[in-house]
Amino acid sequence: SSSVSSDCQAGCATCSALNGCLSCKPRFFFHLELDGIRQRGTCLSSCPRGYFGARSPLISTCTKCKADCASCFSENFCTRCHPGRFLLRGKCESSCPNGLTANTALRECTECPTGCEQCVRRNMCTRCRADLYHLHGQCHHTCPNNFEPYVQLMQCVPRSEKSFFFDVFFFFNQYFLPSLLTVSSSSLSGWTMDKLGSLCSEKEHGCSQEGGGSPH
Repeated sequence: SSSVSSDCQAGCATCSALNGCLSCKPRFFFHLELDGIRQRGTCLSSCPRGYFGARSPLISTCTKCKADCASCFSENFCTRCHPGRFLLRGKCESSCPNGLTANTALRECTECPTGCEQCVRRNMCTRCRADLYHLHGQCHHTCPNNFEPYVQLMQCVPRSEKSFFFDVFFFFNQYFLPSLLTVSSSSLSGWTMDKLGSLCSEKEHGCSQEGGGSPH
């Protein structure tokens, strides 16, 4: 039966056992859902993801968004794109124009801060132009107070932090590296290379002429 009955879902004005809702009460959207291989009508207060509500005097329906839209406000205005597409002014584009970054997390073309080549939000840069220093998501020509440039990484780092890196580097080169080279040199003392390119002890007779043995 297509008349209203106790079997109707909430929001249905008329329904049937076979097809579900046939029409909806005011302010509800008519939506077709798959039930196995059949479609059944439902009446919803708001449309599901991937659909937008189209109102009319006769019947308000849930209409599917365009293929590249994950969600939309209307037929011609996307609010979120599928992976691999980027939202720009209500459209889902395959790439972003110059000056905008293809933000894979938000799936949108993001306007980056000045001097920024890649960002995750409008105020959070992750990679600056080659001639700028990065600090707290922003790009700087010169580092602010209490920070100094770390040229190798093109970042602004706290002065104490950079001093620590240089102290470690200085200590390694001044003390540890010479000791390492001294140990390496002393461990090879008394050994030489014969004509065949083998390492042999200088104590062995004829080492340089006939080739020596392996070190013991």
